[in-house]
Amino acid sequence: LSGADIIERGDVARMTEHINEQLCRATDANRFATLYLALYDDRTRTLRYTNAGHNAPLLVRADGSIERLSTGGTILGSFDSAKFEEAQVTLGEGDLLVVFSDGITEALSPTGEEYDEARLAAFAAAHRNETANNIQRSIFDEVDAWSGAAERGDDQTLVILKAVTSGE
Repeated sequence: LSGADIIERGDVARMTEHINEQLCRATDANRFATLYLALYDDRTRTLRYTNAGHNAPLLVRADGSIERLSTGGTILGSFDSAKFEEAQVTLGEGDLLVVFSDGITEALSPTGEEYDEARLAAFAAAHRNETANNIQRSIFDEVDAWSGAAERGDDQTLVILKAVTSGE
């Protein structure tokens, strides 16, 4: 059985609600976290997700169109009874999922301009035909070039998933 056969619809949202409740109990009220939680079934290429206040990941379709995966709810750790919604998307051949932290989009140029989500989306779309590893490396190189020698103000986390036929 695959993960999708075992875990029922709505479980991603329920898991997030449980994580939120635990975080609320374990931390001070002024502490919070963001989370993007997803389950991917590679057999059906179905991605079920919820977004708890995190930057909305970008789904770059093989044709270059872009969708933001924002369904979910608020940040974690602030409201113990918060509820979350779950959504589902199907990835087609060559589709690209870009999950990123704000350290990527908020990286500053030497003149103080943010790299921003629009630049990231355009860059990912322009490089969508490359391998996931090459895209990830290229984005980090691009953000480094954008920032120059400037000190990073935040972590830079980037996860790339590309739907391809096995063996490619």
